[in-house]
Amino acid sequence: MELPLARLAQEHRVIAHAGETLHGQLTSILADTVVPREEVEAALATYLVYYGNHIAKEEEDVLTRAAQVLTPEDWKAVKDAAPAKGDPLLGVHPEARYRELRRRLALEAVE
Repeated sequence: MELPLARLAQEHRVIAHAGETLHGQLTSILADTVVPREEVEAALATYLVYYGNHIAKEEEDVLTRAAQVLTPEDWKAVKDAAPAKGDPLLGVHPEARYRELRRRLALEAVE
């Protein structure tokens, strides 16, 4: 189990870095800075691919094993120790920022 956990920890670092890169690009775009489309696409692809594969592996490896050994009290302790933080890119209430981003992307597509 040590190797899979080390791999998942490394993936957490890659996902965090990709998320920070993407967040910086989106922030720049919202501030009317031109960011090459290819850079945004590459950052988004990295984030989505790593994130999707990572979640699948966590569910397959970690959560399957955890479900076999953790009690209801253990699960409550886990939930209490890791409260929801909201969207990792846009914060706790991302709706307005997503709407603005969608609006700007739509304008860009028309030009």
